[in-house]
Amino acid sequence: MNLLFVEDDEDKANKIIIELEGKHPEVTLLRARSFTSALQMLVKRKNEIAGIVLDMSMPNYDNSLEAPEHFAGRDLLKQCKLRKIEKPTVVVTMLDRFGSGSAQLTLEQLDRQLEEEFCPAYLGVVYFSSTQEAWKSQLSGFVTKIMESAK
Repeated sequence: MNLLFVEDDEDKANKIIIELEGKHPEVTLLRARSFTSALQMLVKRKNEIAGIVLDMSMPNYDNSLEAPEHFAGRDLLKQCKLRKIEKPTVVVTMLDRFGSGSAQLTLEQLDRQLEEEFCPAYLGVVYFSSTQEAWKSQLSGFVTKIMESAK
């Protein structure tokens, strides 16, 4: 089963890959590193992708020197909804605040917003921390849900 894995941070990506390959060997991760590459892969391979493991903040383009967009993951979900390519999705982030100024959201606020706008495709959020282990079981649980929905 193929999951689109969208993550621009190599260290975080490697830890997630090791965890998912260890607990879910039946899953193949199709990697994208930016909003554009993820959207292109979803459009081209929509029938092959069972679900999405999605970072929230990422660059618009691969190899971009620009700062990551705070809500690129949300924008990708909007594009999926618009194009009717809605896939079960879990967001994995190591940030607890997104945006700036009056547009800033906490992780909890963002989670509620995504649930309201993208349910039932949006499954939830996992807070990633390289110093804690809780994210591993949370992510594995979401991947299991994706696998069950694909049967």
